Order: sequence, then structure tokens, then C-alpha cells
Amino acid sequence: YYVRAASLAAGFPNTTAASSVNRFCSSGLKAVQDIADQISMGSIECGVAIGAEHMSTGGDRLTRPFVDEILEASQEARDCLQPMGQTSENVGADFNISREAQDRYAAESYQRAERAQKAGWFDDEITPITVKVKDADGSEKEVTLTKDEGPRY
Repeated sequence: YYVRAASLAAGFPNTTAASSVNRFCSSGLKAVQDIADQISMGSIECGVAIGAEHMSTGGDRLTRPFVDEILEASQEARDCLQPMGQTSENVGADFNISREAQDRYAAESYQRAERAQKAGWFDDEITPITVKVKDADGSEKEVTLTKDEGPRY
């Protein structure tokens, strides 16, 4: 219901569909893929994909993400709360990829993202959005986001 209310508040007509994706990680990528798939299949002519991750809260930090019956149902259900750091360790072990190799790949990926961002390769793909955020002291201010904050230079 959040995305529906947000789309209506943004001025989209009530005949416009809206949906949300929660992947705990890579939700934005999934949103873009969903729109691209729908366009390529001819289901829609155009779409808007919005992604946001808030990795400092959520996931296993939620007070009660699932009712006990869900978590007690199976190990796979409990594994949904596994943090990405632990997941990468498991993938490394399962596919014999060393931590050093993973770190090299991660560093290279960030370097590529930094170069692409600085070169402006993503500028026409990101629509600036102004939001209100709270500082550490609790005061509220407006900021305009114009780029993915993920790459750390």
C-alpha cells in the first residue's frame, strides 16, 4: 500500500499499476529488471523503477520480522534472515571461491561503479528526488538524491 499511495501522491492516475519488491538486497535491480521484462514482453510501453536499500536497519534487525510459526516451519524459512555477509561466506564455501577472490572482485566492482558514476554514465538513468532525512541529532532536513550512494570512493 505504500507504493500505491506514493504513486498517487506523485500524480500518477489511479488507473496506473504500482508494485513493490523486497529482496532485502538488490531490490532496485529487481525493480528495474521487472520493468524491462514487462516492456520486452509488450505488457507495458514504459515504466518507472525505483529502488532503495536501507541496510543499516531492517532484515534480521527487525524486532519481529516473522511470526514464530514461520520461523519454526523450516531451516530455509529461518535462512531468510541470514545477512548478506554470511551468505557470501556460504557461497564461497559451496563454490570454492576464496575470500581473497571475493574481495578482489568486490574492489574491482566498486572501482568500475566509481568510474562510471564519475563519467556520468548513469546520469540520464536516475531521476533526482528530494526527501526529508533526520540528522544524528534528530533534526530534519531536505536532501536531493541525484546518484546511487552505494559506490564509496
